[in-house]
Amino acid sequence: IPLMIFLATALLVAQPGVAAADDYGNDYLSARSIDIGENRDGILEVKDDVDFFSFTAEANIAYHMETFRGSLSDSFLTLYGSDGVTRLAVNDDCGPGDYLRSCITYTFSQSGTYFLEVGSWAAYYSGSYSVMVTELTYTSADDHGNVPSLASGILPGQQVPGRLEIPQDVDFFSFTAQAGQRFSAQVTLSGLVDSIMTLFDRDGVAILLSNDDCSADVKYSCLDHTFSVAGAYYLAVSSYNHEY
Repeated sequence: IPLMIFLATALLVAQPGVAAADDYGNDYLSARSIDIGENRDGILEVKDDVDFFSFTAEANIAYHMETFRGSLSDSFLTLYGSDGVTRLAVNDDCGPGDYLRSCITYTFSQSGTYFLEVGSWAAYYSGSYSVMVTELTYTSADDHGNVPSLASGILPGQQVPGRLEIPQDVDFFSFTAQAGQRFSAQVTLSGLVDSIMTLFDRDGVAILLSNDDCSADVKYSCLDHTFSVAGAYYLAVSSYNHEY
C-alpha cells in the first residue's frame, strides 16, 4: 500500500508485589518461553503484576508481538534485548480504534533470545489476557526498516515515497533537529486508506507525539513539534489499527 511522507522545518530495584499464585515470572530470569505463533494465556493477578516471556528470534526477520484482552482492561507491552534489561520498544495501545490492546513490530539485528513483558497501563489493572509473537512474511521486499536502527533518513523539505507491504508493517524514518527548531510532518495517502504517524524521542523508544487524522474529515496523519534538545529523532508510519 503506497504512501508519501513529507517533513518540513522552521527555526524557532524493587520487585512489584504479586499474589501467591503468580502464573509467570516477574523478571527475565524467570521468564517462560513462548513459541513463535503460539497464543499464550496469562493473568495479572494484582495490579502491579508483570509477566515475562522469552522467545527466539532470527536476525533480519520482522516479528509482531501483541496482546489480546480477556478481563484485563488495558495492557502494556515492553520488549527487552537479549540481556533482559535493555528496552528495545514499548507500546500501550495498538492505535486508535484499538486503544486497549498492545502491539509491537520489530526486526532484530542479531539472532538470539529476547524477552517480552506484559503488564497493565500504569500498573493500574489486573485480569486475564493472551499474548502472541508471530513472524511476518512480506509479499515483497520491505522498503523502510521496522525499527529505529533501520530507519531511512529524511531531510527537511524532502518527500519520501513509502509502502506498507503488509498490515502489520511499520516504516521508520530518522532526521536531525536542533534545539528550538520546529518540524512538521505529514503523510500523503496514495492507496493507503488510513495512516498513523508517531514521533519517537532520541532513544527510539519514548513516544513524543502520535496522530491518526489531521482533522475529523481526513484519514492522513500530521505532526507538529518544537524540539528542546538537539539530536536525531524518529518518525514511524503505520496503518490504522494495523488493518491496511
